[in-house]
Amino acid sequence: MTSMKSKKTIPLMLFLNLFLILLISCKKEEVPTLSTVDVSSVNQTSAVCGGEISSQGSSEIILKGVCWSTSITPIIKDSITTDGTGIGNYISNITGLNPKTTYFVRAYATNNEGTGYGDTKSFTTDPVSLPEVITSEVNSITQTSAVSGGNITSDGASQIIDRGICWSAYQNPSLSDNTASSGTGIGTYSIIITGLVGNTTYYVRAYATNSIGTSYGNQQSFKTSPLLPSLAESFIVSFTSNSGCIKDSVTNDGGATITSRGVCYSISPNPTTSDNVASEGTGTGSQLSYIINLQSNTTYYIRTFATNSAGTQYGNELLLTTLIPIIDVEGNSYNIASIGNQTWMAENLKTTKFNDNSEIPNVVNDGEWYNLLTPAYAWYNHDSTTYKNPYGALYNWYAANSDKLCPQGWHVPSDNELITLINHLGENIANKLKETGILHWVSPNTGATNESSFGGLPGGWRFNGGGFSGINYYGRYWSSTEFSSSQAYVRLLDYGNQDFYRINDNKVTGFSIRCLKD
Repeated sequence: MTSMKSKKTIPLMLFLNLFLILLISCKKEEVPTLSTVDVSSVNQTSAVCGGEISSQGSSEIILKGVCWSTSITPIIKDSITTDGTGIGNYISNITGLNPKTTYFVRAYATNNEGTGYGDTKSFTTDPVSLPEVITSEVNSITQTSAVSGGNITSDGASQIIDRGICWSAYQNPSLSDNTASSGTGIGTYSIIITGLVGNTTYYVRAYATNSIGTSYGNQQSFKTSPLLPSLAESFIVSFTSNSGCIKDSVTNDGGATITSRGVCYSISPNPTTSDNVASEGTGTGSQLSYIINLQSNTTYYIRTFATNSAGTQYGNELLLTTLIPIIDVEGNSYNIASIGNQTWMAENLKTTKFNDNSEIPNVVNDGEWYNLLTPAYAWYNHDSTTYKNPYGALYNWYAANSDKLCPQGWHVPSDNELITLINHLGENIANKLKETGILHWVSPNTGATNESSFGGLPGGWRFNGGGFSGINYYGRYWSSTEFSSSQAYVRLLDYGNQDFYRINDNKVTGFSIRCLKD
């Protein structure tokens, strides 16, 4: 019995062992299991993908990433990323792509048993685009140059074949305007802009060109440094034996405030502001500059000037030869003035003698004065000490009509000769003839410029009846021209009138005299 039971047990044990061996020998080797995440951040040359590993398989993961190709089923023999080992999700950066191309991508993970792949995703890269460029701020600005440039932040997936800046005096400059190139490639660059014009607003943009075209950076504007001022031609208005009046005009300030302007002068050519200067203010426009304390019978070189932050500009050079004062028969000296084509006494006549050295009667008695039909003179209020200088004497017309009253070579002007003076001076004649300030004229003497150098004075007059009036208020000057048998023409300077107006008055009246050179 025992022997038979033992024989039945042996085959059963053998069967169980054989089954176990077979079961072990048939166990499957497993690769990792994973999925591919959606593709994102796609541009012309790169994208972002990755994988999510759900199982590492039968052994540890030794490599993971994504693989891609233009073929529908990429494998690890194609382009891949390597994103470490072990389980867990991961992100993969795909680079080196071509623009405007469709790719297929799968996540992969490899263990000792092999490689597992995720599902296939597809994406298309962006097409080539224009470059992206930023214009640099402009600096180092001068009258004729400046510095700008650019920074190319993207080449648009196509090589930069040209880059630089373009500029113009008009907005939105392009390659059809002024340009300067700075080679190729991305990154920053700097360029010196030359050939600019001072005091001018310019606009500048960086540019970059690739295979599909040119793009421009943001527009920057700048203004070049100021120019020197611009001066119109200057000229001599009038001059005397010791002074001159110059008219000049600053037509453009060059883009900066005129801080000083006037005339400079010297006895040598090409005077500058380091020589003698008569400065008459600031700003643009026309003005008069007065040179005083000159030497008589001396030639001076004169130039107008205007100064701004860019420097000093000089005008045309003028030549002025001062006059020689005239001396009457008594030895009285008179400054004289060149006004247009005429030469005038710049002071009132004060002689008591004719030029033949004969006496001019000084008539004090009012009744005698009233009945005169012959030359005579008087001092204002019969006071030569107070009024001889600078107002001169007051002469009746019979003295004015004498060809012997003025120094040799000079004469009392006719009314027509006074008209010539008036026509030369133009508007606001009285102001141009009157001495400036309130030393002799009643205050405020507003508007007086004496640009003619005539130096008109308010010497008053003596009535035909003998009394005196008008000192400091009126200057009245005889002409040699008769109006009638009892009257002659007189010209008046008035403290409150802008005209050198004409009246006719009794020949017995006493007025001032200004002599005119023959």
